[in-house]
Amino acid sequence: MAGTFTWTPDQGPQAPHRPRGFSVSFGDGYVQDTGDGLNIDLPEWSVAFTNRSTAEFDAIKAFLGGLAYGERFTWTPPRGSAGLYKCTEWDETPYTNGITTHTITAKFKKVVA
Repeated sequence: MAGTFTWTPDQGPQAPHRPRGFSVSFGDGYVQDTGDGLNIDLPEWSVAFTNRSTAEFDAIKAFLGGLAYGERFTWTPPRGSAGLYKCTEWDETPYTNGITTHTITAKFKKVVA
């Protein structure tokens, strides 16, 4: 495990829920639905860190860049409790608006221990 992600994202992060499951349709119109596994609803948060200083930008980038693919870290989402997450994609935009502020957007996907 990589440690704890401690930076606070901008207001308004989103976490769409897409529970995993499958349906079987029968010829007489009957449909059977079921969840796929024990943890069918693991949200993926879209977070942004905008207008950050060079030092904070570099620290966030170093944390995310230091993760091995799929490596888990601890993070506490807004109004939530700490859990294990992974980040396999992020975008960085240095020097937004021509001044020395930077932006990172990322996706944090909840995982099971």
